[in-house]
Amino acid sequence: MPGSLLFSLTGLFARLQMSMAGMGATLLIVHERDSYSLAALVTAVFALAAAFIGPQVSRLVDRFGQHRIVPLQLSVHVPAILALIFVAYGDGLEPLLLGLALVAGSSQLSVGAMIRARWSKIYTGTPLLRTAFAVESLVDEVVFITGPPLATVLALQVAPSAALLVATLILTVGSVLLILQRSTQPVPSGTTHPAPKGSALFLPGVGALAGIMVFVGAVFGSFEITTIAVAQDAGAANWTGLLLAVYSFGSLIGGFAYGAREFRAHLPRQFIIAVTALGIVTLPLAAMGNLVLLGIAAAVAGFAVAPVLISVMSLVEYIVPAKRLTESITWATGGLSVGLAGGLLISGAIVDNFAASNAYLVTSGAAVLAFVSAYLIRGVVGRAYQAAYFRGAQALQTAAL
Repeated sequence: MPGSLLFSLTGLFARLQMSMAGMGATLLIVHERDSYSLAALVTAVFALAAAFIGPQVSRLVDRFGQHRIVPLQLSVHVPAILALIFVAYGDGLEPLLLGLALVAGSSQLSVGAMIRARWSKIYTGTPLLRTAFAVESLVDEVVFITGPPLATVLALQVAPSAALLVATLILTVGSVLLILQRSTQPVPSGTTHPAPKGSALFLPGVGALAGIMVFVGAVFGSFEITTIAVAQDAGAANWTGLLLAVYSFGSLIGGFAYGAREFRAHLPRQFIIAVTALGIVTLPLAAMGNLVLLGIAAAVAGFAVAPVLISVMSLVEYIVPAKRLTESITWATGGLSVGLAGGLLISGAIVDNFAASNAYLVTSGAAVLAFVSAYLIRGVVGRAYQAAYFRGAQALQTAAL
């Protein structure tokens, strides 16, 4: 499809920021303030703001178009990040630091949701949409393989703030390039139609899937900050980016294997199987006795991540109306952000007070809770899937008349 490769590559570049920002903020605050708890709290506030305010902004994106809303987001986000860096270099002013994290998170761009909305515009109703979503999940993994090592090198070898500065520059350039590609932008629902009533979170199935993503996000958040601390305790801080990249590389392989194959099982069943696998393979992390074994366990655990993300995003796209897609996807990724914040806070407190490796129990526990919760909400998701199937069948019958 003309233009699809360009917007996907642009999205890859712009999304590099999301894999660098959390790491960059953590390394900056740990270096300047010597506190994992404060670093986790700042990152958690950012993530929570993105989770709860981001979907409201995405509703405006659905209604008025990416090209109108994105510049407004950047005009708030970039100054907030620059101010946060400035305050982090000083002493005290923790409330101001948290306030700036709140503003920056509130204006964080949902680049992944905007890219997936463009794919949905092109391939809705065809099997190619699942493939496109799988490709985007692979792009996410490439981003998370590349971003953490880059952020680590910049923060440790150039300057503590270098990772955040470069991440913000990447987001700005990538987002501007994306909104210039108007031909693939979804058609805004516009002001001529009534604004959607209520939040997309309350659409059938969306809240349940966002809830699962909370636990998946906790897996990510706890794994990231625990790995940073474990590597530093072992006197191998330079291994941090490599260990995180190994985890993401495992997820990349898992995403490729999942996306390249056609499955006979329907999407809700694929989702249950993927979450079950995540719960099982994450269990051994806390028992690894050295960084080499940890790297191997991380690669295996990472293998189960991408299939969960792909199946959730595919389900959201299938069960919601097209005009609510960006908002709905942002709620799902917002669930990730909430979990990320919780994982960071709990694991940060454990790292500051106990042996760092104990915090991997949070990672494993979150994965098990995702597995249990998926079984509890499988009926809700299944009914939403069936309702969407019947709506699609009726639409086809109507079109054939």
